[in-house]
Order: sequence, then structure tokens, then C-alpha cells
Amino acid sequence: MSEIQELSNKDFARSWVKHSIPDGFFRSKEQVRLLIQTIENDWLGTKPDFLLKYIKKALLEKQSQFDDQDLENIKNSENIKNKVIEFLKDNESFNVEVNNHFQALETPPNIQYRDHPILSHFLEKPEPLEPEPNRDFKKWYKLIFLVGIVILGLGGIVLWKHLTQPLPIFSLCESDFRTSKVKIDCGDEESSDDKELSDDKELKLSNASKLSDSEMKTLINKLDADFHEKPDPSTLIALNNAKTLEALRSKKLSINDIYTIGVAIPLSGGAEGSVQAGKYILSGIAQKQEEFNNKLSLDKKLFVVQADDQNNHQLAIEIAHELGKNPQILGVIGPYSSSNLAHILPIYTGYQLPLISPGATAAMKDLKAEEILVEFFKQKNANNPFFFRTVEDTDASIKVSLEYLKTKGYKQLIIFCDDNDLFSKSLLLRLIEQNKKYGFSIVQFINKEGDKSDFIPIRKTEELAEVTKDLIGKYRDQNATTAIFYLQGAHKDTEGLKAKILDVLEANQGEFLVVGGNTVDQPGLFSELKDNAKILQQIIVMKPWFPLEKMKEFKHYRDFWKSEDIEDIVDWRYVMAYDATQVLFSAITSRKNKSEYPTRQEIQQVLSGDLVQNKDCANANKSKLGISYSVITTKITFNGSDRCPNPDGTDGYVLIKPVEIKPGEWKWQPVNNNTTQ
Repeated sequence: MSEIQELSNKDFARSWVKHSIPDGFFRSKEQVRLLIQTIENDWLGTKPDFLLKYIKKALLEKQSQFDDQDLENIKNSENIKNKVIEFLKDNESFNVEVNNHFQALETPPNIQYRDHPILSHFLEKPEPLEPEPNRDFKKWYKLIFLVGIVILGLGGIVLWKHLTQPLPIFSLCESDFRTSKVKIDCGDEESSDDKELSDDKELKLSNASKLSDSEMKTLINKLDADFHEKPDPSTLIALNNAKTLEALRSKKLSINDIYTIGVAIPLSGGAEGSVQAGKYILSGIAQKQEEFNNKLSLDKKLFVVQADDQNNHQLAIEIAHELGKNPQILGVIGPYSSSNLAHILPIYTGYQLPLISPGATAAMKDLKAEEILVEFFKQKNANNPFFFRTVEDTDASIKVSLEYLKTKGYKQLIIFCDDNDLFSKSLLLRLIEQNKKYGFSIVQFINKEGDKSDFIPIRKTEELAEVTKDLIGKYRDQNATTAIFYLQGAHKDTEGLKAKILDVLEANQGEFLVVGGNTVDQPGLFSELKDNAKILQQIIVMKPWFPLEKMKEFKHYRDFWKSEDIEDIVDWRYVMAYDATQVLFSAITSRKNKSEYPTRQEIQQVLSGDLVQNKDCANANKSKLGISYSVITTKITFNGSDRCPNPDGTDGYVLIKPVEIKPGEWKWQPVNNNTTQ
């Protein structure tokens, strides 16, 4: 007997003898010991774990109905057992446990438990036979009866196979998503070097329903060891998913205790920088799942399936259909890029599947102007959004930048833009729109064909360095009042994205201040520029959010991920993904009908309702609306799909610049040292 069960028996005995019963008969420790021994030895049969708990619970709840005679001959008395069975039949939660136990068996319950002293009373009883017909029809009756038995037997086999199929959640890691070329898994599919187990089964979540209990525990231990050896978000997600599946199989959880969400982001392939962006996003989601499943002492679990769209819109479209048609998926976090969003927005809306993006920042007016979305936004359902984002849009980043340049006395702008990328194009359109207020002069670019443009097309211009040098030659005498806007795309350009910004920065040599979109901040940028102070001191980048060492949460994150440099782990995409996961969880737990399993429509109704909607984003700080608990940023409210800024600027866009913290070592720091983030 386990220590937990032994303790439980002691508690039962203590509760039993405390009950006020005439003559004090039930206070006998020996009699209570005999009662427990009888239950365990004579009533439990094959002894399913849950039986003892429910039998003792029924006895305690109905204790007053048992008199001295009931227990006096407990070994031989059927009376008390029959009463217990009667009580158990009326117990709804016990009947659910029995049904779940029967479905998990490898052999039919009618075979395994037909002689069980307790569970035999919960088996389906066969229909009573009709009275035997007269002798003239006896032969025909026997034949019909035999045929019926065969049919029933075959039907029973089919039904039993259906009942013993793995619970649907297992298929999320297995066959459901293996019919497409897209990569969707539960977190551990990168581990291709796992040794095969018996029966050619690999120790992976894709084989979870086929693993034995001991193999499942081995898998959990392996994932735990792998994560502690090399912290990785996919491994952490796989670990928490494995724990959830193990708890489901062992009946510690029911299927209704598990909330399943999808993640659709770049995890491999694509342009340089997109995989890193995806890893930031996945790290934020993994951290939140870890807290949700293990730190909050809740009886619900978050199950995460991850899909690799490689920042490719064709893959993103396929993934959207795969996730959308599976009813187990309650919501999706993604995509990373605005260009992918434009292609998948109608699909998720069609499936009524809530989509929360931590990275797509193209302004809604620019999304609506995209050719592939014009017809979609004419539809009624487009005005009832299933898309939300935890990051502010391009309007906010341009506003911060132009305000800064105005206060510093800049008067003229040179614009580089990737007009093939929606994010970059949206920055350009917001800049031109807002400049009507600020009145900066925009330098005209004339290409080889003689066409004029307000910007230099990054992807279409072969000699960016030469173009930059020409501009320096023309406007060097105005360098103190001229700034370059370098509006790079969201890692959609697969042809040397970092090389292009390096060409411009090295050719510029600090002559003009360069203001870049958030994608200009790339790993190795400082070393590629050889820590050239003249160049680095003339770079500013727009960020939706920026971490500061003084924030108390970051020591926790750094320790958790075993990273010395917090910026290696926590950047704005991490934070927005962390918050997006919390927003989805908040919507699930804030719905009105909490007695039923959540639906996609209920989640969307919460996100579109008064809890988080703040029309015109007015009085965001004073309003009681919004999500402020368990998020890293200050408060989250939406106006339609868009996140509202906080008026005090504590969680909005910030400008950062390289700062030399010691000779030869540079770090990004906010331009405004008074930033309160």
C-alpha cells in the first residue's frame, strides 16, 4: 500500500470514529480496520485505483445509514455492499470515472469485470430475450438468434474499437497533421536521434498513444533532462505536453481540463532573422505555458501544438486550414509577419478561430488596402474580428520617430523601403501620411529608367552602397538636418537582408542619422560593423518594446533560460508572445458559460467584448477595462483588432541606439534615458 493511500485510510478511520453513532460501536479501531480490509481484499477485485477513494467517500457521506448490524458481520454481509453500490450509482463523478476507466481498457469491460463485486453492477446489461416461440418455429428462431448474435458481436467489436481509440488530443501529435507537407507537431520532432524502443516505437510524442506507462515516464524524464542540459522552447513545450498527456491517460486529468492552442510562426528555413524571430516568440509562449501548467496551482492545463510556416505565406495558408478544421484548437498565436497575415486572415475568420499576433504590425488601414484583402473586408464577418494583436501598429512607431526627429531639428528625410513587404510598405505609408502634420522634406529618388519615387526600393536596387554615396555627395552640407529612414521588411527577403543594411551603413559612415525599423537590429550587427563608433553612434531603431536590466522579471527569465545576456532571450517578440498567450488564457477563463468546455466563438466574444475593448483607445489608464494581470506590459486593451497604447507610454514604442558600455563593447539602450519601461 502506498504512503498516500495509507494516509488516506488513516483519515477515513479518523473521520469514521468521530461520527456520533449510538452505543459507540463504530469507535472501535479494529472494526474500522476490518472494514477497510474488506473493501480492499473482497470488493476491489482487480483494484482500479479510483475505487477505494469513492467507496470510502460514499461510506462517510452516508455513514448515518449504517447501523451496528451492518458492520457486525462485515465479512459476510451483502447489505452494506449493496448500499454502497446504490450510493455510487447516484454519484455522477464516480460514473464518469467508471466510464473513462472502461474506455481505457485493452479488453472489453464485459469480459474483464463481469464477476467484479462492484464494477459488475456498472456494466451494460444485455436486452432481455423474448419468450421462446412454439416448437414449430423453434429452428427458425434459433437461426435468427444466431444471426443476431453474430451481428451484435461484430457491432460490439466495431464499437469497442471506437471506444478504445486514443483520445483525440493524441492525434494532434500524430496522424491528423501528417497528411500535409506542413510541419505541425507537439514540440519534440526535432529529436531525430532518439533510440527506438521495443516494437519499433520511438520515444516521441508522435507515438504517445502507443507508449506504455513506463515508456511515457521515460519520455518525460528524457525531455526534462534535455531541457536542463540545453534550455530550448520546443523542448519545454514538449515536456509540458508530455506531462499533460500522461496525466490524461492516468485519469488525473479529463479531456475537458485541457485547453489546446496552436502556434504558427517561422521555426526553420526562410530569410535570415526569421528563425530567430520565431524562437523569440516560441520562448515567450513556452514560458507562459510552463507558468500556467506548473506554477499557478490550477486544475486546467495548456496544450500547445507548434506549426512552422517558415515565414512563407503558402505554408501559412496550409497551416491555417489544418489548424482551422481541427475543432480541438481553441486559438492560434501568430503569425510573425504582416505579409503572412494578409494571406491567412480570411482563413482564420472563416473557421471562426481566434488569431492573436505578437508580431504583425502593419496598420489596419494598410491591411484593408491590400489587393488580396479588399473583398474580404467588404464582408460582414470582417467587422466582427477574430484577429487581435498584442503589439502596437506601424502608426505608433512612425509617430515616435517623427516626434524625435522634429525635436532634434531634422528637416529632410531619405527613405529606403522594401515595397514588396507589407510591414515595410506600411511603415512607408504611415510615414507619408503623418508627414502631412510634420512637414519634413522627402528626397526624391530617380531610378535608371528615369522614374521618380519618394523612396529607394531596397529589394530592387542592386547597388545600395553606390546610391548611398551619391546621396551623401548631394546632401553632405545638410547632414545635420537630414535623416535616413531604412524601412526593412519582416525577414521576407531571402537575398542577403543583413548585407543590404550593412551596405548602406558602411557607405553612410555616420554622415546621416539612420532610423531603422525593428528588423534592423540583427545579431552580429555591431561586430559586422567592426564596432565602428562613427557608424554606430548614428543609428536609431524603432522597437515596440525594449527590456531594461532593472526590471525584476528579467533576472527570473535569465536564470530560467540560463542566459547571461537578457537580450538573447527576452526581446519585444518574446514579450508580445508571452502576453498573447495570457490574453488567450484570459479569454478562455473569462467566458460566461464556464460549466461547459470553451468554444472558439465564446473566446472571440470575450476578446470583442467590454472586458478588453476600449473604443477609440480613450482613457486607457483610467479605464477598468483591459488585461493587466500576468502580462509583462502594463495593460492590454483593444480597439477592434488593434492594441491600444497606454497614454503614459509605459508599454509603447521606444527608440534605441547603440551605446559603448566599455571600450569595444556596445549594447542597445533607449535614446531617452528617462524611459520608464
